[in-house]
Amino acid sequence: MKEKNILQPKQKRGIATKKKIKKAAKELIAKSGYYTITSNMIAAEANVPIGSFYNYFGNKKSLMLELIKDWNLEYHDHALYHFPMIIKELNSDEDIQGNLEKLLEKFALSEMLSSPIYKIIHSLQFTEPDVLALSEEIRSVEMKILCEYLERINDLHPVDNIPIKAKLIHSTVENI
Repeated sequence: MKEKNILQPKQKRGIATKKKIKKAAKELIAKSGYYTITSNMIAAEANVPIGSFYNYFGNKKSLMLELIKDWNLEYHDHALYHFPMIIKELNSDEDIQGNLEKLLEKFALSEMLSSPIYKIIHSLQFTEPDVLALSEEIRSVEMKILCEYLERINDLHPVDNIPIKAKLIHSTVENI
């Protein structure tokens, strides 16, 4: 079976239509869950023809994967953007403690982690391999940042097995 070409909108109207579909999907998914909604429901909520839905997304799953990619990018911009600068500014024990607190607050207190869409993304990791793969991408970025932080403070506070310590910190924050 030949795979249908998915459009990447270039004109304002097409970009706006795709955004409407994504916004409607986020609202419906947050309200009713991923498995209970259909492509037809999303198109109706977005007030676009079902053909427009299929022009921009092959199916509901491809739309969900794009929403997850968008969420990951937004989360990176929101919660992870300043970490490399924080890490470079470490010069003393006070810097280490204060910046570690900032680092952990950015991870744990991000309002994005309490959004309904995040909770659904998180739960879909257990049933959808593609969602798990995308979640692993963001997790690897977070782990890299934590490892960089622990390597940077290693002169002031030696840490054995940095990747294991980073995983422990990450898992603790993620579970909070």
